[in-house]
Amino acid sequence: DLQQAEQLGVVGPGTLVMADNVLYPGAPRFLEYLDSSGRYQTQLLKAKYEYEQLWNPDWEPGKEDALSASVAVGSWE
Repeated sequence: DLQQAEQLGVVGPGTLVMADNVLYPGAPRFLEYLDSSGRYQTQLLKAKYEYEQLWNPDWEPGKEDALSASVAVGSWE
C-alpha cells in the first residue's frame, strides 16, 4: 500500500507514515522496505499487542509489539 501511495504521489517528503503491529504479528517486508528505500527515517515505538485472543491457544497476554513512525525524507526526483 505504501509503495502504491508513493507511485500515486500521495506520499512525498515530509509525509508521516504510521503502522501498528509491526513486530507482532509482524510486518517484516514493510519494515525492510522502510529501511532499504532510503526514503524514510523510522522510529519504533514500544506498545503492547492490544487484542485479547483468549480463544487462541497460541496467544500470549502482554506480547510486546511496536508502532512504526516514519517520516519521508530526501529528494524523490
